[in-house]
Amino acid sequence: MVAETQSPSSCAGRRGRLGERAVTDPSYHTRKQPFSVVSLTASSLWDQSNMATLDLIGVAIQFKDWEKPWTFYSVVLDHISHDSDDRAIFERIWAEACRPEHWQYVDISKCSDACDHGLEIGFSWLPEEARVQFVRAASFQWK
Repeated sequence: MVAETQSPSSCAGRRGRLGERAVTDPSYHTRKQPFSVVSLTASSLWDQSNMATLDLIGVAIQFKDWEKPWTFYSVVLDHISHDSDDRAIFERIWAEACRPEHWQYVDISKCSDACDHGLEIGFSWLPEEARVQFVRAASFQWK
């Protein structure tokens, strides 16, 4: 397991993202915050990427070639700068979207809801418009 330590200054201005616990719990900023390779917490991901994810979000939202949904992964990845942290973040989001646990139901709408919920929990900073794109693309992986 990998861990990272957050400093008090790294959380400044993000009270809404981290909630009241980050503001009221004095030990919050000195505890190690664990995260897995597949799914980072929103706060540690925000610290890692700073604003680099704007490129990722924009590219994902702009994907329109739903006649070829299997191209979502390669098209989005190809449009993300090679020296950007967005590539690793994209891989983590995609891995979460394609988790088999989300796609085990017979009803595709339940699968899509489970996937969206997983993305919302794991990547709370990801806008709904981008989550919809990831869910839609992942759903074609399981048809």
